[in-house]
Amino acid sequence: RKPKECFFVPNVLSNAATFQISFSKDAVTLPRFVWRISLDLAVTISVFIEIILTFSSSFLDLITKSFSVIGGVLIFSLASWAVYLLNDVIDADMDLIHESKKNRPIARGTVSKNYALVMSLFLIIGVPILAFFLSTGFCVCIAIYLLMNIFYSLLLKQIVIIDVITVALGFVIRALSGVFILRDSGVEVLSNLQVSPWFYLCTGFAALFIVLMKRHGELGGSEQTFVTRPTLRMYSSNLLLSLINISCSATIITYSLYTVSGKFGWEVNVPSDNSMIITVPLVIIGIFRYMYLCFEEKKGERPEKIITSDILLIIVILIWLITSIFILLLR
Repeated sequence: RKPKECFFVPNVLSNAATFQISFSKDAVTLPRFVWRISLDLAVTISVFIEIILTFSSSFLDLITKSFSVIGGVLIFSLASWAVYLLNDVIDADMDLIHESKKNRPIARGTVSKNYALVMSLFLIIGVPILAFFLSTGFCVCIAIYLLMNIFYSLLLKQIVIIDVITVALGFVIRALSGVFILRDSGVEVLSNLQVSPWFYLCTGFAALFIVLMKRHGELGGSEQTFVTRPTLRMYSSNLLLSLINISCSATIITYSLYTVSGKFGWEVNVPSDNSMIITVPLVIIGIFRYMYLCFEEKKGERPEKIITSDILLIIVILIWLITSIFILLLR
């Protein structure tokens, strides 16, 4: 019996196949070597909010896939944790100057720099090994993600333009990681999963859009913000607005092309009848609402708060999810 087709719903503000839990750096402490994890950033742009709709031939397939996805979630969370620790160690002295960053555990001395550095190095070495047992492709993605973020913490974040592009690329790598996890999960119906290349482009442009909006919000911050983020002085408001317009337009265009990519004759994870195109207005509404909150209500500096606290934006995202699921279930 031939297994049914598999589709999964992409989140344009997220990545491709897993739920990523990002832990707040502002609330992590280490009393008696036990980390108290905060979920302040649990639903951020770095969060995987992927809903996977798998129509497989047996319940066992679904269980097998779930374990692989959960393993990928935990491993990528550890990779993010390693990067956050390293970055906080490097920025500890500058964070002391910043109004809110000075309360980070490493900056205020709650967690020693040496211990945090050892933990970070341990995770940087150990996480790719763990990833290898799930998927070779996933292991390569994790290794690239870690190396890129190490270079970002040491050098790339000091180079204008390159800093924001590097952050956006991190989300593309996460999307690709999710696809590798699904393909190598051992589930027959997922082994040949093909994802439209427009999805990766959409993920990258959406991430770039949010990062640029965050930089624009930081321009209106205190003088301490410019000290802790030196490249911010190299961005003018006009430059950021131009880059935001480009990335916003590119996000809408690439998502629109993603919704109809099944019509191109490709064997991808969207229906070939173009029914997903009706979700495009919802994405546009969501982006425009986000821009309104950033420009008019000056909330761009904290994107995680926008996504988790604005009722209208949450409603739009939920309608988008329900609509997408409904289309794929009917398909």
